Amino acid sequence: MAKAYASGDRFVAPAFRRAINEVFVNYVRSSCLFPTDMVELTCWMFENVASDRPLLQLLVNQFCGEWDDSDLGRIANTTALKALPAAFVSRVIRRYCHLKTCPGSSKVKDHCYSEHAADEEKVACGKAHMRYEADDDFGYFD
Repeated sequence: MAKAYASGDRFVAPAFRRAINEVFVNYVRSSCLFPTDMVELTCWMFENVASDRPLLQLLVNQFCGEWDDSDLGRIANTTALKALPAAFVSRVIRRYCHLKTCPGSSKVKDHCYSEHAADEEKVACGKAHMRYEADDDFGYFD
């Protein structure tokens, strides 16, 4: 799915990319990924997907909201954690700081990771949408 999404972006096929985006979000949110797979996926995504895409923030928010010590302990090779991209780690740190200062922001179910085709779709969605700050390389939700 990640490769299909990146291909849709590369070949300027926004409708295809949005469709893959929806499937990808549902898959990641259902926690079907093992921690080792999540590390591998995260490394690949941060290397091959544009920084402003909501899917990258989804990976960060899932890591911060869903993982605990037992998940990290299941990673057979702890060097895998060291392989996580600096941009991901930076976003994780910012997310944890945000969660600490804004406790109500942990409701990721109220976050939309879709790439809506138009602003009207965003408004009709009724969920919070990511805004990306290029200077800080960070996505956040209103």
